[in-house]
Amino acid sequence: MLAAGTSYPIEQAVQPLALFNRYVRARYAKSQNKLDFFYEPPPIPFAKLYASTAKAISLCMLFAPLFPPAYVITSVLLFFAFGCYKFGLSFWFRQPKPLGGLLMDRLCDFLGAVLVCHVLISWYAQMQARAEDVEDSAMLTVLIVALVVWLVSQLAIRVQNVLRDRTTHPGTTGGLAYTEVEAAKGYKIDRYVCPAAVKNRQLRGHERDIVQLFKSRQISASIQRSKTRELDVAAQKAGKKSQVVPIDSSAEPDTGNMSVTSTPNRTPEPEGGKLNLDKEATKGLGD
Repeated sequence: MLAAGTSYPIEQAVQPLALFNRYVRARYAKSQNKLDFFYEPPPIPFAKLYASTAKAISLCMLFAPLFPPAYVITSVLLFFAFGCYKFGLSFWFRQPKPLGGLLMDRLCDFLGAVLVCHVLISWYAQMQARAEDVEDSAMLTVLIVALVVWLVSQLAIRVQNVLRDRTTHPGTTGGLAYTEVEAAKGYKIDRYVCPAAVKNRQLRGHERDIVQLFKSRQISASIQRSKTRELDVAAQKAGKKSQVVPIDSSAEPDTGNMSVTSTPNRTPEPEGGKLNLDKEATKGLGD
């Protein structure tokens, strides 16, 4: 009883998996999407909370007639579980989906069936512990009265549920679903769009576009680098080929130890050391 009433509520309040994701795995996240995934609040496990609460109450109602301190212990455990679940809802879990009263109605039906077992076990325990001067008829009367009270309580709960289902409160949909409004009322209603969800979708779309643009630029840059590398290799090969020129050793004169000096090109002078100028070409010149 103590293990069932403390282990699961403590787990929901501490959330070891969420702590591991946020403070260990998030340190090695490679993208913003992965980091957001590690910090995303976990969904609230309604089914497990329902089962844990039902189990704690059932254990109390079944064993309390044989061990009366179980009433006090279960009350403390339920109060402790309420605090843990409240802390989990306010600190860890994401916002839960809206729920109706069907889950509570099923819990009431389940506890009503367990209450019958509680009455029978209590009657049996009292029969075993009764004094010798107490007659069996008196104990049987106590059992019958307890069963009658249980039956009346169950009928009262059923009547209350029927009246609640038939009563339509102002400002509600009257039990109509969104898809049934047009056929039942004859007009369309605007679909509600959550602004936070729209903003989140837009941010994720922008993030995908940026990632795709970054990848495309990386691909184009790698292609440009490969082309530049190929051009550099081709230019290096062409430069090596132009530098290698074959030399014919037979065409070179054998100068031996002679020193060769270069003389500038000079125009040969005519005989007499003077140039013969055309008279008509010098006719316009002064004396």
